[in-house]
Amino acid sequence: MEAALRAAARDLILAGEVDPTAVSLEELRALAKADLAESLENDDLQFEMVVDYTDSTLHEARTFVDNGRYEFGFVFYGLHIEHLLNRAIRDRSKQLALSESETVELMKRSLYDKTGLTWKLLFGSDMPLEIAQEIRDTAQRRNQFAHYKWQPNPDQHMPHDLRKSEIERATQAAERGAAQLKEYVDSLVADAATEIHDWINGPRLPRSSTGDLDA
Repeated sequence: MEAALRAAARDLILAGEVDPTAVSLEELRALAKADLAESLENDDLQFEMVVDYTDSTLHEARTFVDNGRYEFGFVFYGLHIEHLLNRAIRDRSKQLALSESETVELMKRSLYDKTGLTWKLLFGSDMPLEIAQEIRDTAQRRNQFAHYKWQPNPDQHMPHDLRKSEIERATQAAERGAAQLKEYVDSLVADAATEIHDWINGPRLPRSSTGDLDA
């Protein structure tokens, strides 16, 4: 029920029906409840169950990295970032009153396009270059393993200290890209450090270590 309330509240804000700066958290919860109740009374309304894997993909990425399985970690970092990008596109599309088919079409675009021209057209400015590059680098590592996994990992041929340093750098870049993208997606709904922001966006997964890279 709580997840449904948060989703309803998020949609009300994105659609411009509620100003999060003009209501309290309890008032927003009441409005979300009323919206859900009204929706349930509509006999023609059809509900679709959607499973959100955003948090679980980040958890899996960190778990694999902590266990020294870095290639699998980057697969899940890539999945996590794709989920965040698609959420950003969906949320912004609601704000711009785009149709469902238009939204889906945007979400089908390549990651390079979603962090480039599509982002600029939707949000009115370029995605910061550093974030875009970290996202693209993570996706490239994910794709190398997913599509060419029979080829030796070039990192394996590096001297141990250099390989350790490169993996740490890449893992930190993936974490930064994901964290900064999530921060932006969350800010579409409400300003940070507010009760409404924290409630709608739910609990945050604590950042883990980068694992034992000496293994």
